[in-house]
Amino acid sequence: MKNSKVTVPNDSAKMKLFSDESGKFQMFIPIDWEYKNPSFYKSGDITEPYAFGLYDNSFGAFQMSCKEINPHIEQLIRSRNEISQSSDSSQVLFSEQAVPTDKQWFYAFSAVVDDHYFFATYIAGRAKKYEKKVARELESVRRALTTIKFIKPEFRDIVIRERRFELFMTSIATITELKAKAVERSSYLEYVVFTASHIDAFLRLALILSDQLRNNHQLIDLNLLYQKETDKPIMERKIYEKCLNEGIIPKHLFQELERLYKERNKVIHRFIITDIRTEDILSLAVAYGNVFEKVDSLIDQLEKDQLSSKRGIWGANENMVFTEDAKRLLLLKIRDKHGRIAQNGTQNHQNMKAAQLIDFEKEFNASNRTTADFITLSAKHGISLDVLSKPYTVDCYSVWNFPGAGQLYQCNDCKALELVKPGKQPKKNCTI
Repeated sequence: MKNSKVTVPNDSAKMKLFSDESGKFQMFIPIDWEYKNPSFYKSGDITEPYAFGLYDNSFGAFQMSCKEINPHIEQLIRSRNEISQSSDSSQVLFSEQAVPTDKQWFYAFSAVVDDHYFFATYIAGRAKKYEKKVARELESVRRALTTIKFIKPEFRDIVIRERRFELFMTSIATITELKAKAVERSSYLEYVVFTASHIDAFLRLALILSDQLRNNHQLIDLNLLYQKETDKPIMERKIYEKCLNEGIIPKHLFQELERLYKERNKVIHRFIITDIRTEDILSLAVAYGNVFEKVDSLIDQLEKDQLSSKRGIWGANENMVFTEDAKRLLLLKIRDKHGRIAQNGTQNHQNMKAAQLIDFEKEFNASNRTTADFITLSAKHGISLDVLSKPYTVDCYSVWNFPGAGQLYQCNDCKALELVKPGKQPKKNCTI
């Protein structure tokens, strides 16, 4: 598999992998950088250079292109006396040229690899007060360029599939966050739509994991994970049918999915012209939550089966640990999926607080889960109790909405507290 993988840098915890859409190259960029081009998740040929920079504001502009060598580029290469490098080399070496002017710094970087030409630029203003910050950005640019790996044509399909799978899993994490926010706002229809999409994604994943288990491979069917705008879509009801036919879901679950599909469409398309009430949407949301629990358990079992049999994606990565660095990276990937909206006001603030919530939930769940534990750990992690909603009653519990974490349940008998994720049910721990 030589040439199919980019080399992971020593400081990988501070870097994240970028793969171009065509699978031609990969590189690591700083973890606090984003891909600046619009419509990153939209299919189509990318004709403009790839642009990168800090999430909130960059002092300079870093752009890069990777193009097949044509007569014009070949003439340019000769004029610069650039030497062709092999994609089998451990590192691509870039030539660098600084062209300062009175108002800005202009840095150009270039390299010839096999039959392609890399050309990158970094442009920054020359204001004296920004010199140190620009110098740090420029060093990050140079660091990123040292990680570039050009991928030979025979390995590009691997890179494309891995890239799409990563984006698919990031989208699942993103919709989990969106569902939680819908619950916090009591937006029942929003929860229904997001949960239907979540179930569809999990069933697609189930088809992939099941096929890997059955045939002992790690292949990923891109048709299930990704649809270009020109592709013929595989609709969710077709996914239900495939899962039924392959024995992944039982007939009663298939029938319930079909029923919910029809009820959801009534709500979306006929809310105004029928007597459907918002109360009915709440009932539908609860039904979707119950079905999601079943599908979630199904995925959990498939993952366990892969681990125990050492087959498929999880079987090949049985020692993979979800570290705090990995959690932080996931939060930033979710931010990438949200796009520019994630950089505004409350949304951005909540995203930045998410890492704190991870540590808080971990410690609280390991405690005795008393009121005193909750107050003490909230103070420790800088979480204000003001974020809790007014309490309401569900069965024998007092419940508070807890933004970013789900709901806080307190048993009215034993007074024990429990943090419950959106769509989940509290465990009955009371011994009274």
